[in-house]
Amino acid sequence: MSANLLWTYLVELKLPFENRLLIFGALIAALVLANLFHFIVKKRETWLGVTSYLKRVEASRFRLPEIKFLRWLDGAWRKLLIAEFMFLRHGNFAPYNLSIGTTLLVLTLATLFSRPYILSSSPQNGSFMLNADQTIDLEFSLPVDIAELSLNVSPETEGNWDFARTIFNIPITWRAKFYPAQSFYPESKIVIYVVGLKSLWNPATVHEQAVEFFAPKLPQVISINPSSGSQLVPVNTQVEVEYDSVIGDFVKLDFQISPKRELTVLQNGGTRQVLGFDQELEQGKSYTLVINRTPRTYETSTGKVLDVGETERIQEVKFKTVDAPLLASYSPTGEAVHPDSPIKVTFKEPMDTQSVEESFAVSPTVSGAISWEVDNRTFIFTPLDYLPKETAYQVTFKKGLKNIYGGVTAEDLKFSFTTIGKVKVTSIYPGSGTTNLDPTKTNVVVEFDQEVNHSSAQSKLSLTPAVSGSFLWDGNKLIYTTAGKLAYNQSYTVKVASGVKTVNGLDSTQAFTATFTTRSQTVELAVPQFYQNPQTQTFNCNLVATKMALAYRGISVSQEQVKAALGVGQNPNADFVDGYGVHYPPISQYLTSLGVKHTVKVGWNLTGLAQEVERGNPVILWWYNRYSQPKGTFTLSGGYTGYKGMHSEVVRGFTGSSSYPIKLLVNDPWRGQLVYDRALFLATWAYFNYTAIVVYP
Repeated sequence: MSANLLWTYLVELKLPFENRLLIFGALIAALVLANLFHFIVKKRETWLGVTSYLKRVEASRFRLPEIKFLRWLDGAWRKLLIAEFMFLRHGNFAPYNLSIGTTLLVLTLATLFSRPYILSSSPQNGSFMLNADQTIDLEFSLPVDIAELSLNVSPETEGNWDFARTIFNIPITWRAKFYPAQSFYPESKIVIYVVGLKSLWNPATVHEQAVEFFAPKLPQVISINPSSGSQLVPVNTQVEVEYDSVIGDFVKLDFQISPKRELTVLQNGGTRQVLGFDQELEQGKSYTLVINRTPRTYETSTGKVLDVGETERIQEVKFKTVDAPLLASYSPTGEAVHPDSPIKVTFKEPMDTQSVEESFAVSPTVSGAISWEVDNRTFIFTPLDYLPKETAYQVTFKKGLKNIYGGVTAEDLKFSFTTIGKVKVTSIYPGSGTTNLDPTKTNVVVEFDQEVNHSSAQSKLSLTPAVSGSFLWDGNKLIYTTAGKLAYNQSYTVKVASGVKTVNGLDSTQAFTATFTTRSQTVELAVPQFYQNPQTQTFNCNLVATKMALAYRGISVSQEQVKAALGVGQNPNADFVDGYGVHYPPISQYLTSLGVKHTVKVGWNLTGLAQEVERGNPVILWWYNRYSQPKGTFTLSGGYTGYKGMHSEVVRGFTGSSSYPIKLLVNDPWRGQLVYDRALFLATWAYFNYTAIVVYP
């Protein structure tokens, strides 16, 4: 390294002034002490007994073990002592003094010609302040001339600079402190710009320098307890909040909870807050906790708020407090409870077992033993003796039950049961009064309240009118298989006579009955539904009805084909009449021309019609459309007799028996698929003297 580079390095060296002083002191001490020891040793024959010690060691009979390393170490130690002694006694100290003196001179000159720098700052350059009113501390590398020194703070802030004198109050300064009169706005950038920075003894070194740092960070929540979504939160919980940075007076943290509760800060320091509620929270209640953050500035001396920033929501937590102890399940319940049954209660949460046991009671009183399952959720009371039959009991857990989360019941918890007694029927299917049942799918099911003797129960079951069937059992359910054996439109009475024998309880002394009715039989043919065009084919109902009946027989024709085959004329008994329609004779002739077997019926009856449909034969009707007025005959333009409102539909099915159908199912070319009751059907059909054509395969 050249002399120029070395000099530049020493001049620009940013070494703390205290360290420079220590180096100067160490060099001077080394120079003085070495020369002092040299003077003392030269004046004494033996220096501090070293010479005598060395002679004694040499004359001693003590010999180290024959280990090469130990013998080498011993020899080296003695040689070092001798060398140090000989140097102090006979050494030439001139080069030593010269080297130390030269070093002192160079360092002194380098210090005198160096220019001062901001060596360090608190807060550090580029860092965040811990507090918004933190004292700013600058340390210079050398004492500075404060007469022309200008220290500027941005943003401009009221405050005082103090220049510390550190050596016996001698007016040399290399530290400056700024005491702000007001706090800095959080997260703002702060610049300290120093102008006129020069050494105390070298005015030519003047220059400028800056340091930059930031006001404290606004805290963000990094964890909160209870956390969002927490369940089973104790009612006496505290809120613990952990932030990512230190909290202070530069920020206002506001807590709001809904439903409303008052919050008090119990602990507030560093990055953590602990808050408590003025009263316990409600059990089983959902709460929402919101934390709002507002930055602000204030006077450092009084704490008076000077400026307030925008309020921001930084956290929202939803949690639910622990429910009061609730029953998840309990047994026994209902009636027909076995006399040896234990009382078993399962709670939703692990319980304070002592509070449960102290609150438990059974009426009438029963002696027994209490036990718990391992999770402390299931309480078991086992009676010492069998409970009396046909006896009602009430189980009570008095208020004050506690779970391990702090939940407490505010009311008594109760349930009851009755020990097994006389056999009872708990349900009969079909239930009494049930109607419109499908006889092909209905079985009779009788359920008992307890286990019964199967043979006895089967012998006590009767169905009126009688229907043959077989018995099946499913637990305490007796199933009488009647599906497919019941009649349509028939009322049945199920009876279970008294005297059904029990297995564990008491025999029945009561009869049970239920009455149900099956639905009427429905016969329905898959006759396709076609429609006439209401704009262009208003009077084509006879043609469309014929088309539907033929389609059912697998013969596809169009209205136009039927009309063309009939021919258009003025006599409805021979041709199709535009604006009116056609009577049955031309349709019969058309069916004959197609080779379709059929029969014309005039003055027919409903039973015969239903029987034909039951055999699978659709029936084309000529009757009244139920709308046209005045009702009756009239003279067509060709002089032939017509019927006002003459209409055709196809009977596709019926409900009830063929001997007495109660509803008729028809396809209407005009209005679609319809259902007529018996009376309306007959009244409508009578208009055309009960006329129809039966279409056979």
